[in-house]
Amino acid sequence: MNDKKIGALLVKDYQGKICGIITERDYLNKVALKGLRSWETKVSSIMTPNPRGVTPRATVMRCLTLMTHYRFRHLVVLSESDQAVIGLVSIGDLVKAVLEQYKETIYFLREYIEKRW
Repeated sequence: MNDKKIGALLVKDYQGKICGIITERDYLNKVALKGLRSWETKVSSIMTPNPRGVTPRATVMRCLTLMTHYRFRHLVVLSESDQAVIGLVSIGDLVKAVLEQYKETIYFLREYIEKRW
């Protein structure tokens, strides 16, 4: 995960259904800091089962609200038709989106003010 700069991995069961998520924090807190060996630790013992998901129609604010309420940093993005996994969104992704929105707002406000004065 660290080499590829991936903050979370989804876990599938034998039928291919998402059954959990493992994050860097899960690994750090449940394996590394406890002195356990990675190769002896079962994924099921450190994953968070049944991760929450959203559809592509979810707003950035909805995603941030869910993350804040449930205190997690990743959300699974599921297709509306068959609930297939189509992505994973992190809190960092959402913060970047909010900052971009603010940049646009500031730009338009500046333009408006400069033309008015």
